[in-house]
Amino acid sequence: MNKDFYIDPDIRKAHTLPSVAYTEQKYFDTLKHHLFSNSWQWLGGKEYLSSSYTQTPHTFLPGCIDEPLLIVRNQEHLSCLSNVCTHRAKILIESPSSKPFISCSYHGRCFHNDGRFRSMPEFDSAQDFPSPQDDLKNTTCHPGMISFCRTETKI
Repeated sequence: MNKDFYIDPDIRKAHTLPSVAYTEQKYFDTLKHHLFSNSWQWLGGKEYLSSSYTQTPHTFLPGCIDEPLLIVRNQEHLSCLSNVCTHRAKILIESPSSKPFISCSYHGRCFHNDGRFRSMPEFDSAQDFPSPQDDLKNTTCHPGMISFCRTETKI
């Protein structure tokens, strides 16, 4: 974006950007990639910890990044996982639930609530399976009275 507009490092010489910086899609896409996709965002308040559900779907920056996440509560620990199956990219949990594990309704792939791969039907004899890439990706999460998460989304 800086290649299209000159932004003087001296703030005293600042000028307003041309209107295309706010109206053209390419500039918004650049901002999404460089600013929003790798940022801390509000996740929710203490309701995630006090919820009766252990698995709650969440979308990281809806309408912008749209990264499907899964908030998982184990006792008083809150973690944030990718909510996309590592096999065929299906959304895993579509509504809050309290299952003992995470399962994909497409081919039956199962994961522990910490994101580690658990099982998949008909794959008992597969060689070099599972591997770490079969686990759900963990996203940095800072739980508390107000919780935040950070993704490293590749747009």
